[in-house]
Amino acid sequence: MSIKRIDEVIERGIAEWRFPGAVCVVARGKEIVHRKAYGSTMYDDPDSKPVTLDTIYDIASITKVFTATALLRLVDQGVMNLEDRLARYFPEFATPTKRRITIRDLLSHRAGLDLVSSSLRTLPAKTIREDMLRAEPNPKIAGWDWYTNINFAILGFLIEKVAEQLLDRAMHELVLEPLGLSNTLYRPPKALRPRIAPSENDRTWRKKLLWGEVNDDSGWALGGTAGHAGLFSTAADLLTFGRTWLEGGRFRGKKFLSKELVEQATKRVSEVHPSNSFFYPGFHGLGWRIDLRVAPKDSYGHGGFTGPLLQLFPKRRTILVFLTNLQYPRRDKTKSLTSIWESLVDSLAVE
Repeated sequence: MSIKRIDEVIERGIAEWRFPGAVCVVARGKEIVHRKAYGSTMYDDPDSKPVTLDTIYDIASITKVFTATALLRLVDQGVMNLEDRLARYFPEFATPTKRRITIRDLLSHRAGLDLVSSSLRTLPAKTIREDMLRAEPNPKIAGWDWYTNINFAILGFLIEKVAEQLLDRAMHELVLEPLGLSNTLYRPPKALRPRIAPSENDRTWRKKLLWGEVNDDSGWALGGTAGHAGLFSTAADLLTFGRTWLEGGRFRGKKFLSKELVEQATKRVSEVHPSNSFFYPGFHGLGWRIDLRVAPKDSYGHGGFTGPLLQLFPKRRTILVFLTNLQYPRRDKTKSLTSIWESLVDSLAVE
């Protein structure tokens, strides 16, 4: 791998004003081969600070793999089954067009639901939940891998229903506390603001600096806690989380998640619909995106709208963690996501 090339990619991104700063960690086996903080939290804007290794970022859609992990833990505990139909838990799914949709379908983005969740952002949280549960599948995409937030928003509702507690508490008990992820959380308190990199200066809707509140519109409208977005984290916590998956579901030598479920989650489930390659080309397992275009075929990971990427390379025993606030100051740089992520992954492929 080329650490020099990783530095060049990130430093060039900052110099070109694509993002103000970042944290990047690369681990191979038990060894950390690269760990560095770059740039600032807000360029030279007021209250900007140098990024440090423990800077907290909005991890956006990487939240989805935490949601998937929480669900798989419940499956491991025998509380539910991947083949359970959603109609068992939500009467809104007991319709002729939805009654066959399973938990596995939502985890792999093949349920056919394509309601744009951000379109609901002005509604009360209760109404958003009702509209999501009532959403009908599109027969043109059902069975295909069609990436959309609504699948994991509904899985967040499912966790709450089965665990009989709010999502943030369930996530804490099922994933965060067992793995010791003390810097990963929903709705960080104001006391943590000095460590948080703002994600966006929203001038069109919320009309304020998004600093410690979720960037995702529907996630914010749902109260900041959702299955598809809302978690904040550090590079160290994401490294621990990634290592647990890379170790076949074991944490500190003990079972956290069954090896069988880890294998199911990290294998391709279905083909991506030709018109839906959101963010970067790849396929889905259960929560994870599989086979990033420039990465080895056995790799898996997930990225997020705000810029972060967690990518795992099992054969090389390697983990890449990249955290940034790419949408700062305004969300007009989404096309930069693919090129930055692919450049970083390509750097690791250099021998």
